[in-house]
Amino acid sequence: MSEKRVQKQANKIIEDAKLEAERIISEARLEAERLAKESAFIEAVKKRADEIKEFTRKTCSKIKSDAKQLQEKILKEETSIYSIYRYSTVRNIRNDLWAVADIKTEKIGCIDINGNQIIPCKYSEVLSIYSETNDIAISDLISNNFCYGLADNKGNVLIEPKYTDVQSFSFHSGLWIVKSDGKWGAVDRNDNVFIPFMYEKISPFYEDTFEAELNGETFYINKNGERIDVD
Repeated sequence: MSEKRVQKQANKIIEDAKLEAERIISEARLEAERLAKESAFIEAVKKRADEIKEFTRKTCSKIKSDAKQLQEKILKEETSIYSIYRYSTVRNIRNDLWAVADIKTEKIGCIDINGNQIIPCKYSEVLSIYSETNDIAISDLISNNFCYGLADNKGNVLIEPKYTDVQSFSFHSGLWIVKSDGKWGAVDRNDNVFIPFMYEKISPFYEDTFEAELNGETFYINKNGERIDVD
């Protein structure tokens, strides 16, 4: 083989090697740039995650702090009610109403959140009534039986405790289903009798309709105690 041919082949090998080296270097550069971008993205994600974590930590800390302050405020208000008005117990029965027991007699009445007495402490129990007028059920022990009456939200007694049982602490069609002398009937908030006390059972049915039981028979009556048919 001639010297020129050998030299030509050698030059070709060198040139091919240079091209391959440039290709490898170019691919390596592109890969390095890709990895750098991914690394920057990962760092950005990590940074954002750290920011979110710190924000969450601060938010949770503030919520805990606010909750603690609110708890301390409520405790302070309740403690103030206990110490100033000298009630043995304080129990919320409605957003604006608190049942309280006199520290000496243990009789129960009602005050508002400012400590103003709504119902004097003279009853065995007071309970909120579900009605449009936000009345209050009052209960007292009479002849060894708990009897129920009614007061309005200003403390005016509408019905003195005299009914031996109540169907529920709510009104139906403006009537309160109560029990007297072993029989059920219904009265309005002014103690006017609408359904006479003659039934073994009365319960709300639909709108102005009631389900009643008499002598073992179940039927329907309206709010005036008149028997009606219901489809």
